[in-house]
Amino acid sequence: MSSSPPLGRSAQIAVIAVAGVLCAAVPASGIQCGTEMMASIALAALACIIANRTLPSTLDSLRRAGICGKDLNKKGHPEIPEAAGVCVGAVYCLALSLFLPFHMMCSSPQGIPMDEAELMSQRKASLFMGSLLSINAMCFLGFADNVLDLPWRIKLIIPTVATLPLLLVYYSSIGNTWVLLPDFLRPYLPEGHGAIDIGVLYYVFLSLLSVFCTNAINILAGINGLEVGQSMVLAISLILNDLLQLYRHAQQAATWPPYESHLMSLYLLLPFVGASFPLMVANMYPAVAFVGDTYCYLAGMTLAASGILGQCSKTTLLFFGPQIFNFLYSVPQLFKLIPCPRHRLPHYNPKTDMLSVSYTPWFDPTKDPKPAGRLTLAVIRSLRLAKVETNEKGEVRVQNLTLINLALWLKGDTHEDSLNRILLSEFTSDCFLSITMHHSSRLDTLLAAALGGDSINWDANVAICDMLSSCSSLIPEVLLEIRNGFEMGDSPNIQLCLTLLEMLVKNCGYIVCSYMTDGFMKDMYRLASVPWWYQPQLKVRIPSGTERKLIKAKVLSLVQEWCDAFILREGQLESLFKAYKELRRRKEPFPPRDETVRFQIKGAEESPALNPNLATTKHTTAETKAMVLSPSEVENLRNAVYEIYSTPNLPRKKFEADYAEACAGRSRLRATIERAFEDGKEDSSELSDLLTLSDMLEEVLNRIQATGSATKGSSVLLPSSLKNPSKPAEELEGPTALPQVSAMDILSGDLSQIPPPPPQEMAPDVATQIENDRLLALYLQDQEDMRSAELDGSRDAQLAGTWRQGYRAGAKGSLLISEGTEPAVATSRRQTGSVSNAPSHRIRLESYSSGPPEAADHDHVDHSAAGRKAYTGLRQMVNGMLLARKTKSKEHDDNLEGDEAEGFLDDDSTPNGGGQGSSIVVPVSEEWSVVRDRSSGVSYWHNNNTGETQWDLPECIRKREGAAPAE
Repeated sequence: MSSSPPLGRSAQIAVIAVAGVLCAAVPASGIQCGTEMMASIALAALACIIANRTLPSTLDSLRRAGICGKDLNKKGHPEIPEAAGVCVGAVYCLALSLFLPFHMMCSSPQGIPMDEAELMSQRKASLFMGSLLSINAMCFLGFADNVLDLPWRIKLIIPTVATLPLLLVYYSSIGNTWVLLPDFLRPYLPEGHGAIDIGVLYYVFLSLLSVFCTNAINILAGINGLEVGQSMVLAISLILNDLLQLYRHAQQAATWPPYESHLMSLYLLLPFVGASFPLMVANMYPAVAFVGDTYCYLAGMTLAASGILGQCSKTTLLFFGPQIFNFLYSVPQLFKLIPCPRHRLPHYNPKTDMLSVSYTPWFDPTKDPKPAGRLTLAVIRSLRLAKVETNEKGEVRVQNLTLINLALWLKGDTHEDSLNRILLSEFTSDCFLSITMHHSSRLDTLLAAALGGDSINWDANVAICDMLSSCSSLIPEVLLEIRNGFEMGDSPNIQLCLTLLEMLVKNCGYIVCSYMTDGFMKDMYRLASVPWWYQPQLKVRIPSGTERKLIKAKVLSLVQEWCDAFILREGQLESLFKAYKELRRRKEPFPPRDETVRFQIKGAEESPALNPNLATTKHTTAETKAMVLSPSEVENLRNAVYEIYSTPNLPRKKFEADYAEACAGRSRLRATIERAFEDGKEDSSELSDLLTLSDMLEEVLNRIQATGSATKGSSVLLPSSLKNPSKPAEELEGPTALPQVSAMDILSGDLSQIPPPPPQEMAPDVATQIENDRLLALYLQDQEDMRSAELDGSRDAQLAGTWRQGYRAGAKGSLLISEGTEPAVATSRRQTGSVSNAPSHRIRLESYSSGPPEAADHDHVDHSAAGRKAYTGLRQMVNGMLLARKTKSKEHDDNLEGDEAEGFLDDDSTPNGGGQGSSIVVPVSEEWSVVRDRSSGVSYWHNNNTGETQWDLPECIRKREGAAPAE
């Protein structure tokens, strides 16, 4: 007897119409998906039509093969073909195979460089093929279970193995193992971060998630339409979640990493929904087909794969709430704590055609040998978790612990069709609530509070900054809301957006600016160059000219501050600096710069423009007088300075707070003193106290800033840090940070290890430093030549080997010089395997220049790739030579190994004695020692006789006189 297709012609036309509407609506919403999305939607409609056509013949084949099951919830228990999910599985895998060419060849979202196209194509193929392989394996396992009736052990082991292809491609292509934790757990994490990297445990979690999804749908079954119905609800919920995420981050398609992942999830789910729709119609009451374990395993693995590849595994578990509850509710029976029959289907009453609660067999709880079983029964009885009955013999029976029986117990006897609708409504409500909770997060609430009021909500702004500091992936979402506020054209809202944006950059630093796209900066540019006819609609009416001036001044001030703070990152912040240069080209009136602002932006200490001992900023703007201090602010500043001045062992957090306040109040204290002079208070005690405070403040800051450096990641200069953030040669833009000494050592006066630099002199510029390194290298080369013969004949073979190791380390620097000045020579040396020799050292050093040949006075720095490489080589060469001298010093560890000598060139390694942080003191003559920061290459000179220090290269070194052996 041949079956008819589940869907009629009108239903098929409706499916095609829905697909057409989706093809038009998705691109119109702004989601950047290209033709891949169109192909996926079209294949979903095609899969629906093919499955509808092939399902009747599949049912006939299953009936002839005897793969049928009895419908126990109907009169007469009719036999119905089972394992109809094999048809859906075949059509679904065919649709994915047809989609693969579109997935690999279609263009990437806008903003992806063309040179990454091949790499992205390979990544897409590996992710897609890995998920397809896992889905095929689970489909085969389900069909084998329908035919062979596999035991539970196999059903747990095989899914674990089947997930390996999916996990391996996730590891190789995505590899993200960070987990975002709820707010109440963040205080218990190191430094209060909201995310934690669980490493390999995350892959264990993903494997368990796959096993759970494949079995959860199979456990929650037993009535017509429930298995395929809940699968469709879950799949559509995941599709809605992906579409919402893509819509919210459409403007950051090229910068938001999970964007491609959500697209991948959609490409897996759309054909699955299309292929499953005919089977859902055939499986609804009264069912003409049973889906079997084939479909349950197929659906579970598809949903798990979409959650894993979409990087929304926790959201997937949120959608599986009813299935998780059903599993936990069934644990006593699954673990045999309570008798568990083979089938826990609800009881069917043929007289009323209704379903009622089914029970376990009668058992005597007093004879149960398991204490856990007796305890479980007592808990169920006391908490009324299930219906328990007792007969006259003292035996008990418990309702089967499934969600279906629980619904029947609470509602009473129900028809099968009505029960299915009730359960599917509960599943839909759970998914809707999950989507609402997920997308109406705490961040959305804070953004509404920060940007939706009439005044600044400081608490909401601070909370948003804290949230983004712990989870930077939320930055694009916040910037999108700020940009939407710009486009509203509402003056109060724009000012609230600018205030929030200012706080974000100050507290989160460079990472916020890196997410500012061209579109975002165009909106900022529009705000800063509003034409005269632009009249935004205002909630609070103020003169339009005043309003425009306020917004324009704010935007210009912010853009200038950010460019000043991150001038070394110009290559990474192209959108920001492009807008800044265009505003400069238009000669927009940038406001004067407040000196105190530079201490307030996180990460701004990495810019050389913010180091008071180095070159000034490139931007030339008029100085502005800072605001005067109020009496309470003067008292707070005095307390902070006194604590730093008088307490050497001040706690770190207190020290950082006091130092920040001292730096920020420096210019304002000067303005307060000037105001006192202007008011005629020259002889007042108030002015005397202010002058005393100013002297103490200058003394403290000068002593710290002379040798201190900024703590990486801090919003202010923190000299208590011992870590000097090194910069690669590609980012070299000016003289780098000075060598470091512990701030507590400075304050306590303990400077015995590293002499401080000249306190009142400016550090040399880059060109001078390069020339000094070249002359120092030539001087040290003369000493190496003098010592070579003596070392070769030395009895201390280990010391001689260490000296040679340092020499070879310097030779690698010489090779980099060759690549920057003589590429052909460098290539020849690499091919022949020659490391270095003294003549080649000398030739390259004597021909090396910090700038082009015509710059004989070395007043120009060559910032080309070759020039940067050459200077990097010179710096490493000098480091290697100084290491050789350091190893010869009697006060140094004579057991230094060769690998440790190589480590001298590593910016993150600890120097081999002789100082704090990354600095080292090396004697180069009887009179002079060099104090050098090995990571930045900045050096100054210490007179061994007088104890004085200077930046200028000593004359004897410059003229290469008295190249005596090392001490």
